[in-house]
Amino acid sequence: MSINKLHNRQIAEEAANWAVLLDAKALTKQDKKELAQWLSESSLHVDELLLSASIMIGFGKVDAHKNISIDALLKEAAPEVVPLFKEFAKKGSNASLLRRYVGQIAAIFLIAIISGLYFFTAPTQDHNAFITKTGEQRSLTLTDGSIIHVNTETDIRIEYLEKERRVQILRGEAMFEVAHDTTRPFRVYSGGTITQAVGTIFNVQHIGGTTRVSVLEGSVFVQIIDETKITNKHKHLISEGNLAAIAQNGKITDVTNPNMQAISAWRMRKLVFKSDTLATISVEFNRYNYEKIYVDDRIAASLQFSGVFNADDPHSFIKYLEVSNAVNINRSKQHEFHLTSHSNPVILETKITE
Repeated sequence: MSINKLHNRQIAEEAANWAVLLDAKALTKQDKKELAQWLSESSLHVDELLLSASIMIGFGKVDAHKNISIDALLKEAAPEVVPLFKEFAKKGSNASLLRRYVGQIAAIFLIAIISGLYFFTAPTQDHNAFITKTGEQRSLTLTDGSIIHVNTETDIRIEYLEKERRVQILRGEAMFEVAHDTTRPFRVYSGGTITQAVGTIFNVQHIGGTTRVSVLEGSVFVQIIDETKITNKHKHLISEGNLAAIAQNGKITDVTNPNMQAISAWRMRKLVFKSDTLATISVEFNRYNYEKIYVDDRIAASLQFSGVFNADDPHSFIKYLEVSNAVNINRSKQHEFHLTSHSNPVILETKITE
């Protein structure tokens, strides 16, 4: 399945979920903020939500006796909206006419709702918190032109101050395209480190106490925070095409021959592995999916694989493991795959590309 098809399917599923919540009037204050942000990311999101809503209205409002008028439907759904189809109401509407125009009615109704949600609850882009759920990704364009791509299961805080543009990653991963501004440096705080860049593209991952900074374009400086103060101690330069790992104790280690393709591929919802262990692969798949892969013994965990996979499709990798007979697969628990080694395992590296 192509990347575009996967992406469009995901948007359609997200739109359907939002339509259900809107129909049930089950949106919390946080949900409204997230819906406003989701709609602002792409016109395709708006189109899909309108389509989902029109389908729901079509199923819920068409009656078998064909005696529902357009005016009556509009008055019930959105009394503040002036009907656009009076001529059909005068002639006596029927189910076929309703089905023809129900999408337009839904559009009028939802645009009013969406506009209200965004006006009253949409967060400002330069001073707020953004949290992505399992499998969710976002792209945020800031007022200075910088762009933040937020990966799955990530919690970040954005704050523009007088002397700096500050982003804090509490957990997760984000990629930054930084607009040039010498008067206010762009700084990313993660754990006990600060990554500072000017006019560059870089990725920061902060998971399990370790921060990994990789540079796709330009260069960045990584500094260690000493008692919450920025110091020149342990200041470290990372140039384009390189990656550094910063441990909790502040030790900075340059990674030899980093897999830069894997670092940028997540934005296309792809996972790229290069001689990575089954333990590492399972952790990566689990970040994107509610179905989890567990590796239950050390030998199975050490098996190595290389390849490109859809982040949203752990089943393809599980099917490959099943066909290759590389490990035992236990499916006894719902939404879980438990992997164990054979009694006489062979440690191998398998290359697979999807």
